[in-house]
Amino acid sequence: MIIKFSIPNGDMEINVDTFFQEATKAKIRKMLKCFKDSGPDPEAVQELKAWLRGEVQNEKDKAARYAVVNVSQRTTLKELEDQYDRMCSPCYAAYTNDKEKLAEAKKSISGCKARASASGKKFERAKRYMDRWTDILQIIEKTGL
Repeated sequence: MIIKFSIPNGDMEINVDTFFQEATKAKIRKMLKCFKDSGPDPEAVQELKAWLRGEVQNEKDKAARYAVVNVSQRTTLKELEDQYDRMCSPCYAAYTNDKEKLAEAKKSISGCKARASASGKKFERAKRYMDRWTDILQIIEKTGL
């Protein structure tokens, strides 16, 4: 989304998606002050707020999906680790001396750990972005736009 407004030395166009992701909160406040001072169209302000609410909802949805994937991967990881322990212990029927099967089970565990870690990181990233968009929305509300 691109917003246009006047600044003391001319006009400015900002791609809000890029700007809001990279700018500090101080720069965002400054930009919003300039935006407010330029006398923005109420429809443009509502469109910006709607866009931010949409981004918040998108990140909530992403976070929920990644949380489900993360729980699933962690459950699978626990099962694979338990299976590997049974394969290594002579007390269980699954015990094996076959080094290839043990290596294959170990490889499955490491792959599952990587997937669980990746989904956890994606969840945290989505949560951070959700918080960032929410904070920006609150800043807009505080500036009286």
